[in-house]
Amino acid sequence: MTKIKKLHHKRLNFPPQETQQLREQLEGAPVKDIHAVLEAHQEWTFVRGDMYHWIPVLNRFDEILMDICQEYELSSLQRADFDGSTQRTVVCVLHFSRLLLENCINRNLYSSVDRLDCLLNTSDPEVLESTLRLLLRTSQRLSYQRDLKAHQTVMSSRLTALADPWHAKRDMGPPPEQSSAEAAASHTNEFKLLAQDATTGLLAKHGGVVRYQYFRTAEDVRALEAEQGGTGAEEAGAPSDAHKKTAGGVHRTPSKKGRAHPQTANPRAATAAGAAAAAAVAEGLVSISAPISSLGVNQAASIGEQMRQALGALVEQFRVPAAHQFELRHRILVALAFARGDSELRQRLLRSRIYAVAVLSQLMSEPEFRNMLQSREPNFTADIIEVLQPEVRAPLSLQTAVLLALESLLKQRGEVSGAYVALNASANHGVLMFTLRKAFTNTDGPPVYPYEFMSALYFFLTGMATNMNGGQLLVSAGVVPVFVSALRHTHPQQQRSAGRIAKLLDCLISSTPAAFPAFCSANGLAALVDRMHDEVRRAVAASSVDATALSSPVALPPFSEYPKQMYRRRELLAAEQIFLLKELFKLLSRLLQQSTYQDRLRNLVETSLPATLRTVLCNPVAFGSNIYGLAISISAMLVHNEPTSLPIIQEARVPEAMLEALEQHVPYSSDVIMYIPAALGAFCLNEAGLEQVRKSTVIRR
Repeated sequence: MTKIKKLHHKRLNFPPQETQQLREQLEGAPVKDIHAVLEAHQEWTFVRGDMYHWIPVLNRFDEILMDICQEYELSSLQRADFDGSTQRTVVCVLHFSRLLLENCINRNLYSSVDRLDCLLNTSDPEVLESTLRLLLRTSQRLSYQRDLKAHQTVMSSRLTALADPWHAKRDMGPPPEQSSAEAAASHTNEFKLLAQDATTGLLAKHGGVVRYQYFRTAEDVRALEAEQGGTGAEEAGAPSDAHKKTAGGVHRTPSKKGRAHPQTANPRAATAAGAAAAAAVAEGLVSISAPISSLGVNQAASIGEQMRQALGALVEQFRVPAAHQFELRHRILVALAFARGDSELRQRLLRSRIYAVAVLSQLMSEPEFRNMLQSREPNFTADIIEVLQPEVRAPLSLQTAVLLALESLLKQRGEVSGAYVALNASANHGVLMFTLRKAFTNTDGPPVYPYEFMSALYFFLTGMATNMNGGQLLVSAGVVPVFVSALRHTHPQQQRSAGRIAKLLDCLISSTPAAFPAFCSANGLAALVDRMHDEVRRAVAASSVDATALSSPVALPPFSEYPKQMYRRRELLAAEQIFLLKELFKLLSRLLQQSTYQDRLRNLVETSLPATLRTVLCNPVAFGSNIYGLAISISAMLVHNEPTSLPIIQEARVPEAMLEALEQHVPYSSDVIMYIPAALGAFCLNEAGLEQVRKSTVIRR
């Protein structure tokens, strides 16, 4: 069992109430009821957490997955379907584990990669997609890649099988009457066809057929002969120049170099003589082409059972070795999705295929990944980006998969330029700007896109802003004014998106010199200060600060003194509001730290910012140590950057508010203590401030 054995960090803060309550529910709930608890948390609604808080939960998840893998023998291909409760439990555990990795620090604690390796053998499409999506998140961390090395040989072969194209390009080529370049391009992009669910033409005709080729080696032949008791030894070793019958009535003709020509077979063409000769196997290329309708599967059975029936029939007929059965089984699953006319299953398998390529981009070196794409899908990046075009009308779940894959592909230097060209990233009318405008135009309404899509879009934009020339392209396309308008979103459901936009602006301004002038031109400073003022007022009104409100039904660790109780992240405010406030204050703090921006920032003291800072400093319990410390830091930087602004700060009673709060209690938090000396030094730059600090008892404390 892969347990997390690390001890709690010495400087670990206590978790918020909501996190503690959920953790206790997951630790105490019976296994059969865990999915009911997790299904109520499909989105992350807490402040950013710490994986150390979730060690007991992760260990329990690992035990659950281990028991399921052993019960269903997932060390090899799955032989029986999950029951309903087990399937829901696996999907919910994988989903919540991914949420933890996306929204917590110390992510290197996760150590259940070997369970994900076993779950790749599942026959359940939903479990497979959830496994690949979690595997994608783990593969993006270098610490996880070290754990993946132990499983990389076997895992990479299965991921490659999942990432393979479903059909040859000749099967999707344009009909003779449509020979234009536009029609040819449309028909050769398999992702676009499947995104549009265009399965009525040649794609539908060839889709319900299982096509697979593999080379049967001499070792495979000897192994099969050993299984058959050597019945085919004489025939396999007898020299002959004539055509010889092989499995399923397939002919084998020796070539000039002694190799066999490819074997081709169709179950409908199998004769009695061919069936009698099925015991004879020969080295060479075996080609399987079998319509699903000819394999005798039970149409009333589940998709997993139909897949196993078809696999058993083909393995028996073509003597497929165990090493090739995983890929053959997946080809059968794809063919079943087309034969059954199941659009939802096709979309799920297509998303899994995209995730598999993204995982390989993290596990393989750049030359290996480039060679893999060139041999299979040289235009993969451009093809999946075309799915994002608005005229394609692809499902949002598929667009989410594309954005998550692009986040990983941008880390492959050979794919960066092609991705930017396909996205038309520097153009104001490109697909990326279309999506951003649609997402952030409505400032008063609920989000246009669901949580999963917005998260994928945020991860992709963050990766692009920090990747090579991506930040410059975003600024050139005019993304900064769109982000500034997003800061003005007032709908409660838009608070987390607004916080993420503030974080993106911080990243862009820090990495791209042209971003700050664009930010100022879009009146971004005024939008930032106004949003801070409005959010602080709403926070004070919502918190109704009262000492009795800090009482918690959740048991706390037994400390004789608990001086940082008022500075726990709880809290009195919603998690989305805390996140938004923290990102807004961090953005302004980062701007004040840049010496090149001071000519644009010296007039901030004439806005509502001093009143905002005083409100925060008067209510430390409501805002917590992070925001409270940032407010102290901003107050100090305003004075240090422009000493003549100190009288205005004093007129707004900012020093008085800070000193009064600190006289009552000096917080037991490094987020606050580290900024106090700079603030005291700033307030002592004139006689009135020096006298005020002398009369205070803060220094003596």
